Amino acid sequence: MVSTRTPLLTCVDVVWREQEALGFLPHVAALISSYLDSSHLWNIPQALDYGYLHLLQRLGDTARRLRPLSNRRCFMSAAQRGDIALLQWLAVYDPEFQGYDGVLDHAAEHGQLECVKWLHKTMPSLQASTKAMDLAAAHGHLPVIQWLHENRSEGCSHHAIDGSGARGHVDVVQWLAAHRNEGGTKYAMNFAVWYGNMRMVHWLYAHRSEGCSIHAMVFAAKRGDLELLKWLYDHKEELLAPNADDSSPLVMDHAGEYGHLDVVQWLHANTTGGCTTDAMNGAARGGHLEIVQFLHDHRSEGCTTNAMDGAARGGHLEVVKFLHERRREGCSYLAMDYAAAEGHLEVVKFLHSHRNEGCSPWAINSAAGGGHLTIVKFLHEYRSEGCTVRAIDRAAGGGYLAVVRFLHENRSEGCTTEAMDAAACFGHLEVVKFLHFNRNEGCSQSALDSAARCGHVDVVEWLFENRTEGCSTEAMDGAAWFGHLEVMRCLHEHGSAGCTRRAARDALVGGHVKVARWLAENYSQCRVGGVDLVY
Repeated sequence: MVSTRTPLLTCVDVVWREQEALGFLPHVAALISSYLDSSHLWNIPQALDYGYLHLLQRLGDTARRLRPLSNRRCFMSAAQRGDIALLQWLAVYDPEFQGYDGVLDHAAEHGQLECVKWLHKTMPSLQASTKAMDLAAAHGHLPVIQWLHENRSEGCSHHAIDGSGARGHVDVVQWLAAHRNEGGTKYAMNFAVWYGNMRMVHWLYAHRSEGCSIHAMVFAAKRGDLELLKWLYDHKEELLAPNADDSSPLVMDHAGEYGHLDVVQWLHANTTGGCTTDAMNGAARGGHLEIVQFLHDHRSEGCTTNAMDGAARGGHLEVVKFLHERRREGCSYLAMDYAAAEGHLEVVKFLHSHRNEGCSPWAINSAAGGGHLTIVKFLHEYRSEGCTVRAIDRAAGGGYLAVVRFLHENRSEGCTTEAMDAAACFGHLEVVKFLHFNRNEGCSQSALDSAARCGHVDVVEWLFENRTEGCSTEAMDGAAWFGHLEVMRCLHEHGSAGCTRRAARDALVGGHVKVARWLAENYSQCRVGGVDLVY
């Protein structure tokens, strides 16, 4: 006889088998399993989407009939994984269902050959497209391509060679060239260059006529592959379309931004494309002083304020000095703001002494948030922009007590409850204490809730003894979810807001059996059908 009893959840079954003393209490295991069972929160499309066959079986055995399978994403997900068992279950569950157009394409894209075959055989009316072979080619699934070629009529498009060429699948490109006649485009060689695949570039050059575009030169320059770049320019008459632009400034722009001095020098000497202000801007941002100097000495395009702003952000003091001394574009207030945020004191000092753009309150705010006390002190002493309450708030969250103390003693902006809340959340007890004894903003229930959730028992204990805001059920629920039993005991001893039923459920799902048992001992809502989880 087939049992009609609902099978136990795996987590309950495992725990029960490990506890010999509980072997004679199967009804208790069933109660716990029923209590934890969240299958009622699911529907069949969701279970299909995640590939939970056991959940599908559980749902399929229930009396309730779920909404129609209108979400094609669930079927696509099963095809993507090649999960034929799920597809077969779906066919049995809804015999009239014939899949979704495009699902065979999706299976092919992910190399699921057996799934492609199953769909082809089981659902003959299922529509596919050239995307099946195109996407399989882009991902290098040659067996899928060969099967589609022999068994389907959709064929492919130029995207097949383009995609496989771009990804470096030489075997796929060779097979397509020999067995298909759709051809490709310049995209194939362009992106073969992007990936630095010289073998593919040379094969395409020798066997295909599509060539490339100026973007191939841009990609080679960005990679710093001077030999490949030279080869492309040497063969540009054959590779580029007639009358195509072979002098884009983007080539030098990218070489400059990514720090390839030899490429910049070669382009300057051998091509006519020039560059834009992006070349020097990008080089400055990356700290490539030699490139900045070369462009300044040999080119006329110049730069913008973004050059010094970016150099300051990266802490590239020598670049900042060079731009200040040799160029006239200057910078914006963001230069000092960025330098302060990233902790570049010498850059901040230089900008203060030699420039007049200044900064904004965000400079101290961000420096405080990063714990850069020397910068905070410098800006406080020499600048007038000040800061906002976010300075102490952010410093407190980062645990930077010295910064918090300095701002408290020397500035008047103060802070918000976010300061103590954040300090408590991240376990910075000394900061919490300082704010309590020296500030009057206080905190919110979030302080205790988040400290409990994160397991900071010392902070939880201190807040209970020294603050009156208390906590919510989120404190115990969160501590249970992460298994912080010591914190939970502390909350219980201090008469916290208790918990919800979710606490025990989350504890068991997370594998925290001792936590669930403790909850059952102390909170009636954490007992299952009147049966304690104590053993």
